[in-house]
Amino acid sequence: MIEKHISATLPYSPLVTLYQPSPTITTNLSKKSALLLTSYKYESQRGHISLYKDIMNELMSTGISCVEMKFTSKPENLEYCIQDILEIIEKLKRDHGIEKFVVAGWSFAGAIVLRIAALKRSRLICGCVTLAIQSTEPISIDIMRKISPLPILIIHGYKDDQAQICISKELYRNALAPKGIYLPFSVDHHFTVKENTTKKIVNFCKNVLSEIWE
Repeated sequence: MIEKHISATLPYSPLVTLYQPSPTITTNLSKKSALLLTSYKYESQRGHISLYKDIMNELMSTGISCVEMKFTSKPENLEYCIQDILEIIEKLKRDHGIEKFVVAGWSFAGAIVLRIAALKRSRLICGCVTLAIQSTEPISIDIMRKISPLPILIIHGYKDDQAQICISKELYRNALAPKGIYLPFSVDHHFTVKENTTKKIVNFCKNVLSEIWE
């Protein structure tokens, strides 16, 4: 594994680390693809970090790079966070040759992921994942329908006592295909129990980045 810290120049510069698979790994998947995992800096000690590490280890073993981004602004600063993602993925393309991204967000970062996918302000984004989504603003039917034809995977555990699972169910109903949803019974907001979450996200990323999503 190769680890590199990536700098940004925006007012609320996020903390960004690029993890690249070993050069010795040879697979059919392009090393020009990456999963961008987002969350907020103040949440850095939460259980989802363990989940993120599991996902990264699995994906890098297949030749896919991973990027961990921690926003330093507040969740209500949606536009700052969107600009953070847009700048970072352009920088990663320019400096590291990464051309395709799946963007994923846990909790409040999930709302950022949906909005940036709906805005289609970057041709580099080819899919999105939300985990136990929360939002400071309502996510409209219009936003969800604008995400298509980008594939989306929505994940939310029934044991979540901080974000209502009915929100994820409604988002799924409002989204157009291609879309998927996973609602594990034993998973809480922080993914202290993961069930099959890692496998679901890894398979989604492999399919989307290989352009075999159905």
